[in-house]
Amino acid sequence: MRGQPHNAPIDMDFQVEHPQTIVKFPHFYKRDGNRLLPLLYLPFIYKALRIRKDFRFNAIFVCWPTHWHLEFAFRLSKILKLPLYVYMHDMWADNRKTAIRRFLASLFEKRILKHAKIVYTITDEAATHFERKYDVICRKLEHSLDWNSVKNKNRILKKIEHENFNIVHLGGIYSMMNQDSVIRINDAVQSMPKAHMWVHLQESDDLSELGLFGERLTKKALKKDEVIEHLEKADIVCLPLSFDSWAKTEINTVFPTRCLEFFICGRPILVHAPKESFLAKDARKKGW
Repeated sequence: MRGQPHNAPIDMDFQVEHPQTIVKFPHFYKRDGNRLLPLLYLPFIYKALRIRKDFRFNAIFVCWPTHWHLEFAFRLSKILKLPLYVYMHDMWADNRKTAIRRFLASLFEKRILKHAKIVYTITDEAATHFERKYDVICRKLEHSLDWNSVKNKNRILKKIEHENFNIVHLGGIYSMMNQDSVIRINDAVQSMPKAHMWVHLQESDDLSELGLFGERLTKKALKKDEVIEHLEKADIVCLPLSFDSWAKTEINTVFPTRCLEFFICGRPILVHAPKESFLAKDARKKGW
């Protein structure tokens, strides 16, 4: 079952070998309080029970993109009396901006993670964080890339001859995660005579609202199968993380999944991130 928050985009081209169901969360789920009411999960519980009639699954695995996915999976696990396995791609309570929201989120986070058989994380640092915080069993879940999506697996990258020095940012821009760093990189690019900044976002994203301005700045939306090919045309690809974020634990433990495309595109990587972050430490340690 793939959860889709209200108005959120979803990659309908993504296919798996097993049957899948898209669960669209209604608009009122945007309100924190509503997500905590058990009755609101009944339609999704009913869908899961119908799926179980055809596919006798014996465990539940949930990947964190938002907390209502975890709450739903937790309730389903309790109803069906099945073991729950949780993948914490990001932080939950530690990412809340105010003290009261962090406190409330911690109550639910603790209950769900301690109920889980294993909590998987994106880095060893994140695993250590949850082990110390809640005394739970954690494992790092290695990331991988769909090799079939890479068109030219035996490509030989050559020096690019073009007029501009192209710097590419791939992925979302968020105040919590990277916005201040992306702005700094773009400001530097705008002061360089023959440099050009490319940001790959959704069509609906507004650069001015993100604080990005300049004549040497272009926004471009890419399809999934276009990403590697476009990255190969860059002179530098950039990996920014915020220096001013309130979510310090997230910044220090996160592994941006776009690193995978960056690793195989063969272009120099500019890491602009706090020195204590996993990203900066791993780049220095392994020399990438």
